[in-house]
Amino acid sequence: MKYILFILCLAGCTNATRSHLAEVIDTSQYAILKLDSNSEKYIFKETVQASTLSYQEIKKIEELISRATSDYNKSIIKEYKTEAKNLPYIIIHESIKYHKQFISVINVNGEKEVWVNCFSAGMRSDWKQRIVAVADGGSSFFQIKINLTKGTAYELTVNGVG
Repeated sequence: MKYILFILCLAGCTNATRSHLAEVIDTSQYAILKLDSNSEKYIFKETVQASTLSYQEIKKIEELISRATSDYNKSIIKEYKTEAKNLPYIIIHESIKYHKQFISVINVNGEKEVWVNCFSAGMRSDWKQRIVAVADGGSSFFQIKINLTKGTAYELTVNGVG
């Protein structure tokens, strides 16, 4: 009887551990960059204050990006009247496959906003310290703003195809 309880406990603990591990964020894919005067003017165009991000907020950002990119892809497919496979440089691939740079701020209304720069792997080695800015590149590079307070995504911009 002791062995059965031990095995049941072990199985239960294993599932709990797996569940917890599934929610761990792969920090190798993310960089939280500091707000500086250039990014404040270039990205936010208003006076903002630097902010931080929590684990739960990063999860929410991922959800909002996923919804926004799905909506974007649907609109592109409808506009071009073709399938996604025929638009490889315009369609945004799974959000999780991109590296992401975050700049988190509190805007003049007291709302938390985050600028997210998304790009394919293989970029500069200092991408965790400096903003990656690339002209062209198609859907390998896109940017989006998130308002965490309102739970909205806006200003999704995909780089042009050069």
